[in-house]
Formats: sequence, structure tokens, C-alpha cells
Amino acid sequence: ETFTEIATSEGHSRSRVQHMIDLAFLAPDILEAIVAGTHPLGLTSEWIKRHDLPADWASQRALTAGF
Repeated sequence: ETFTEIATSEGHSRSRVQHMIDLAFLAPDILEAIVAGTHPLGLTSEWIKRHDLPADWASQRALTAGF
């Protein structure tokens, strides 16, 4: 399915579907910290949505370490 098809079937916008899929590519340790509630307070889904996170996990860690 395309992002548009998923969005239509789930009742969301295409951009929301894309954003959720992007979250799936966060480094595992970053995701674990979010789930455990030990992530930096500034690291929110809104922050992630507004910033282009690099694909490689080391760069993600470096970028999010600045909070």
C-alpha cells in the first residue's frame, strides 16, 4: 500500500503516516529510552517531526545527545 492508501484506510493524513513510519527507524536504544521514559525531555515526537533525523544510528545519537 502507498502512504496515501494507508492514510485513507486509517483516517489519518499522509504526512502523519509518513511521520509514524519515520519513527520506526530510530535507533533501538533511543526507542528504548522513549518507552522507558528516560529520554531527554526535549526529545518529543513534535521535535522529531520538525527535524530531519539522519538514517544512521550513530548520527541520531549524536544529534539527540545535545538535549
